Amino acid sequence: MKKYILFVDDEASILSSLRRCFRKENYRQEYIQTTKKAYELIKEDPPDMIISDHLMPGINGVEFLTGLKADYPNIIFIIISGYTNFKTVIEALNSGVISHFIAKPWDDQKLRLTISDCFSYHENEQKQQNTLLHSASENEFLKNCNDSLYDIIADRTEALSLAQEIIIRLPIRIIGVSPAGQVLYISNLLFQDLPGMFDAWIGKDFEIVMPAALAKAINTVLETETTETLSNCLGKVDYELTIYPLQIKQGNCVFISMERCG
Repeated sequence: MKKYILFVDDEASILSSLRRCFRKENYRQEYIQTTKKAYELIKEDPPDMIISDHLMPGINGVEFLTGLKADYPNIIFIIISGYTNFKTVIEALNSGVISHFIAKPWDDQKLRLTISDCFSYHENEQKQQNTLLHSASENEFLKNCNDSLYDIIADRTEALSLAQEIIIRLPIRIIGVSPAGQVLYISNLLFQDLPGMFDAWIGKDFEIVMPAALAKAINTVLETETTETLSNCLGKVDYELTIYPLQIKQGNCVFISMERCG
């Protein structure tokens, strides 16, 4: 059976772009401009995945998807938006219901790959859950397992949020790039070095916002999983950069350590 994706965005042009992006993909697809109409469709026939804009009239995407999670726990929720700042990224990723945050404008190939990976990961999670259910002999045992799982998820979510907050507040210059290629965090010290320089980087594809030499070096690190160093000038400030590979469950990512020259 085809996977069913529901796209929700109040801009018709964005829905048209998404339709072109997925026109050859083997998914059942619906494109809706209002959350009201989306609620009606979901109630009649719940999709496997919902991809929603963040800023929409009357309700934002995180609120919209969070409101659905209790009644539809098996739906995969993704936020896609052109409005990106650090608070929005953390809110979406750490809400407990959002799987991914995708920035506009997106790369079609990376977007399709992200969607495919989400479905694969979700199917594996379902298989693991089914295995646990079949092996359980008592309802109380299942309840205890679920309670423990929720506690672990809550602890990890809180730890991730705290770790990211610590990173950006530390007196170091560091940039993190997610497995999806998005700039995930930038330390406060860099914002102080170059006010306004990094505001548009958060949530965007590093190949789009970063200087070509730096983007090339990051791609080399992702491909070879080795450390790269280079000198780079951002604005009026010269930096010595060290780019480190980092492997996490979701894939390969990098973090960039920066030292001012002179």
